[in-house]
Amino acid sequence: MQLVNSVLLSLHMYWAQIYVLPKSVPQDIVKICRAFQWSGHAFSHKPINIAWDKVCSDKQTGGLGFRDVQIWNIAFMGKYVWALVKKQENVWIRWINSVYLKDGDWWEYQPDSSASWYWKQVCNTKEKLKQFFTLAEFENMPQYSVKQVYEKLVGNKPRVHWDKMCQYSRQIIIAVHQWIGFSIHGNLVQLLRKAGQSRASRFRKQVYFAAIGAAVYLIWKCRNTSFWDSTIPTVSHSVKTLKQMVKSRIQVVLPKHVSKRDSDWFTTL
Repeated sequence: MQLVNSVLLSLHMYWAQIYVLPKSVPQDIVKICRAFQWSGHAFSHKPINIAWDKVCSDKQTGGLGFRDVQIWNIAFMGKYVWALVKKQENVWIRWINSVYLKDGDWWEYQPDSSASWYWKQVCNTKEKLKQFFTLAEFENMPQYSVKQVYEKLVGNKPRVHWDKMCQYSRQIIIAVHQWIGFSIHGNLVQLLRKAGQSRASRFRKQVYFAAIGAAVYLIWKCRNTSFWDSTIPTVSHSVKTLKQMVKSRIQVVLPKHVSKRDSDWFTTL
């Protein structure tokens, strides 16, 4: 995942700062990243487990935090829109004003058919940004931040809350709570933080983390099975699988020194 986000999704960064990439380029980049993420190969014809736009959501909203290539390109190109709004003093701004704007209103400007392809793309970027920003917001930006503009273009998606998930997922979470005796409320980040800050022994914390991870994995797997195969495993079957998975994994990495109290607790699970 780190390789995809830091390397594969950064290959186009230099060109994305200069001009709007042709649609086929971001699409090809996404195909390669998507194939590598789910199969480990640069090209794959297998069905993808999750829609890419969901993967590009941040982790707080249920995604993996990957950058959306096309939106990132727009955010990069927005610096030229901002520079024209701020009327910065440089050769390019003076040339644009002399050839195209002629001291006109840049925010309402529309290019004519004789304008160059590049200039039309800058104008198209401005129109896309106008759907999210006002002229006053651009004028009040002391510095242009690609990250902040990207985050606004992506939008505020609802956070993932465990207590508001579908009934099937909720039943699995309740079963995990009853099994390990650990209260499960809030979103995933809060849940992991709570497990880490628990006063339980280190061994029990490891079991908590393993159970939470297994629950997330099985809920995700059941979601994909229902979508691709039109079959939904029963809750009891998923919970049974979860228990077997957690116990077998913990037994493999079982520490040599475990207190008798923790050992007895784990045996009764």
